[in-house]
Amino acid sequence: MGSSSSLTTRQGPIPGALTRAAGPVGLARPTKTGSLPVLFLHIPKTAGTSMITGLRNLFGDARVRRLEGDATLDARAFNDIVAGGLDGISCVVGHLPLHLVRHHLGRFRMFTLLRQPVARVFSLYRFLRRANPAEQTRLGLRPDFTFHDFLTGSTPELVAQINNGMCRMLSGDPAASDPGGVLSSATPDTPGMLDQAIETLRRIDFGLVEAMDSTLDLLTRQWGTGPEQAWENTTETSAAAFSAADLQEVIKRNQLDLALYAWAAAEFPTRSESRTPGHSARSDKDFRPALDQEVEISDIPGRRGFHELDPDGFCWLKSERPAIIHFHAPALAARIILQIYCPFAQYDLAALDLRLNGTLLHHTVLQVDGGWFCLETDIVQMVAGMNLLSLDPPCFLSVRRIDPDTGDERYLSVALRAMTLARIVKG
Repeated sequence: MGSSSSLTTRQGPIPGALTRAAGPVGLARPTKTGSLPVLFLHIPKTAGTSMITGLRNLFGDARVRRLEGDATLDARAFNDIVAGGLDGISCVVGHLPLHLVRHHLGRFRMFTLLRQPVARVFSLYRFLRRANPAEQTRLGLRPDFTFHDFLTGSTPELVAQINNGMCRMLSGDPAASDPGGVLSSATPDTPGMLDQAIETLRRIDFGLVEAMDSTLDLLTRQWGTGPEQAWENTTETSAAAFSAADLQEVIKRNQLDLALYAWAAAEFPTRSESRTPGHSARSDKDFRPALDQEVEISDIPGRRGFHELDPDGFCWLKSERPAIIHFHAPALAARIILQIYCPFAQYDLAALDLRLNGTLLHHTVLQVDGGWFCLETDIVQMVAGMNLLSLDPPCFLSVRRIDPDTGDERYLSVALRAMTLARIVKG
């Protein structure tokens, strides 16, 4: 999630609280009839952060491989993942231009998200204005850069994202999308780039940020499962703060992306209304905990209502409650033990609403150390097959109310680190 902030309570700092080739692509369609891992080509500023959190909740963090930084600059990191075997992987994600991964696409279920191009560029500007000075310097921007400075930046990565960034990433042409140095501000945005990007969309799953509910429904049908429907938009979409000249310049620089988005918006209703399933994604979403085996949250798939995994090994519950864990079990009686982190002094953990298949569970609370607690339920009866455990905290607290200087805008309550199904020991 990033580095920890200075946010503190009576029990100390809260871990994880943020200070916050030319020519036709020739994509191969998946050839397997079984399940395939997902390959998410994440175009910057297209709600990808929320999508990645949803994918991690769905598949389990341990089965989602994210490529960042230098790993997105050449094909070696992606090739190494494929060469190492995909059995333990349900999803690979990154700011990966198509040409870096095109040789392995037949082994993945591939998709991307598109966003209205003008809104995407304005969102990128706002995002970079809030970025740390080191990131701004890396992109050739001074800390107090203006919108004109942003539009006229010359670093290859910035040029690629401001000028028809979606077409560049989806065209498969290294000269148009390579952030490692091939790209230059003189690279022409040719109509062929648009044709190649459209051909890519014809062959893969895609969604629209402006139609996210329909996008998630489509992914659920096409994959046999889908990410949760809680979305966080971290940047504004309004163009009201920009002049008419700014708006006109962004439109001028994104003619191909506007055409691509228009094609996708016209194509999307046909796909979203289709009931024909595609090849299933490798969901591995069925959580089957073994008795007396502690399972960390990163290894729990099929969960909903959790923030992304914290570096300290737990996931905060989202305020869109309740949080839910689906798990398979035989018909047996057992106790459910949860390892919980709650740093807020005098927080009433006894009032945490725990339910199994809708039935309220009584639980005892044992403080282990500082903000760490063990919650243990009475003996409960599992049903044979799928069970649903829900966690509904009594309240959520604003991080900014506790520490006005933080950049963390979340509302937090408790975080889950691990779950155990404990057998009943007969005396």
